Amino acid sequence: MGCAERGDNRAEGVLRCGAGRRKTRTTVLRVQGVPMAENGSATLSAGAVTFVTADEDRDHDTGINISVKTPDGVEAASISVPFGQFKDGVTAGPYPLDVLTETTKEGLSNGTATVTIHPNGDDTWRFDLRLRLRFSDATHLSVSAENIELNDDRNTTQISLGGPPN
Repeated sequence: MGCAERGDNRAEGVLRCGAGRRKTRTTVLRVQGVPMAENGSATLSAGAVTFVTADEDRDHDTGINISVKTPDGVEAASISVPFGQFKDGVTAGPYPLDVLTETTKEGLSNGTATVTIHPNGDDTWRFDLRLRLRFSDATHLSVSAENIELNDDRNTTQISLGGPPN
């Protein structure tokens, strides 16, 4: 599947093709007439992550960390809990992220979301990820990554948050 762009009057989107089997899609939703934060910039107010397990489940004792960072490495939000087993074909979440710093929407432009698993022994997990970040001006940044595979040898993947289209 090739890369494509689409836009309409409700949302602007960018489909970014990732390396290998992973496909990533970034969508920026804009809300008209909503005031900005006091300093003029919208800040991260909440976030959530959802996992859709494919044909290779995640063991109950494999931990997961998700970290959302700015391009200069400031951690804006994260979650790190055991979650329990994710069986084949199951959608798990949304799980709320802990917002750690008052990061602006612009500060997260071109940032990353890093997913790391901590297997207890051998574990391979194939899944899709949906990440949704909400800002103080009621806009959202939604990122989807498909066909991710993590295991005890390759336990981390990094997903681009893209940036608002100009």
